[in-house]
Amino acid sequence: NDDRRFDRVRARAALPLLAPLGMGPERLAATAEAMGRARVALETATALLAADALLEGGAGDLSLDPAPLAKAPQEIALRLLAGALTWVAGARYRPRLAPLEDLLAAGLAGRVRHGRTLHGCVLRMGAGRGAIPREPAHAAPPVPLAWGRWDGRWEVSAASPSDARIEALGAEGLAVVDDWRETGLSREALLTTPAIRQAGRLLAAPVIRPVPGFEVRRIAAVPPP
Repeated sequence: NDDRRFDRVRARAALPLLAPLGMGPERLAATAEAMGRARVALETATALLAADALLEGGAGDLSLDPAPLAKAPQEIALRLLAGALTWVAGARYRPRLAPLEDLLAAGLAGRVRHGRTLHGCVLRMGAGRGAIPREPAHAAPPVPLAWGRWDGRWEVSAASPSDARIEALGAEGLAVVDDWRETGLSREALLTTPAIRQAGRLLAAPVIRPVPGFEVRRIAAVPPP
């Protein structure tokens, strides 16, 4: 109870200093409750904006309508963009505020038509609908298929040889699947979808071409906004 490494111990020690300022336990509790209500309101507004602005792309990516984003209050737009980037990246933590603000301003000003990276993702926004795919350079390295998860975004199960691996499909793998355009999925997003390889040979690309015995599921540390 006296170990100042713990937040509760330091907070309890600070109470006598805060009391003369009118910030006793009751006031602090009331402030925390008010902040909780504000957080719920912000999250609700972000969810409503997401319903208008975001669509799942089908390859672990998101598409983004800039029109409702531009009309939203900045705090809500920032929360939406942060949540979208975090989900696409399969990350546990959101991007830092300063580069996020810069990216949002650049996107709404039409300065990311050719793409700009942040948090392991690419943001492309122009006059039409924008896109947020995973950045190929930040996709995870290969892992054994037995691990069952890859890149923090995909869960893969299959009865395959023990030396098979999960890794990014990449341009070379996409070239093997010659009918990928018929899926209607984004080429850029497909590059970072999981592929199952054994000794360099492509066994399956389950997102783009389902194969019996291979199952893939999109996962994430946090849900999409």
